[in-house]
Amino acid sequence: MYWTSLSNALKLTANSIYGATGFGLSNLYMKPIAFSITAYSRSTLRKVINYATQYDIEIVYSDTDSTF
Repeated sequence: MYWTSLSNALKLTANSIYGATGFGLSNLYMKPIAFSITAYSRSTLRKVINYATQYDIEIVYSDTDSTF
C-alpha cells in the first residue's frame, strides 16, 4: 500500500509539473522543460522495451507511463 501511494503521488506530481510547464498561459510555462519531460519518458520506455525484448517478452502496449 505504501509503495502504491508513493508511486501515485510521484506520478501526480510529475503530470502536474508537465502540465504547468507545457501550458502556454501558465505562470510556470517553459516549453523546453515540457519537451525534456516527454523526451525522458520516451527514452525510459525505450529502455524498458529493449530490456524486455532481450528476454523474449512480448510487448503488447506501451504508453506515456507504462509498458505491458
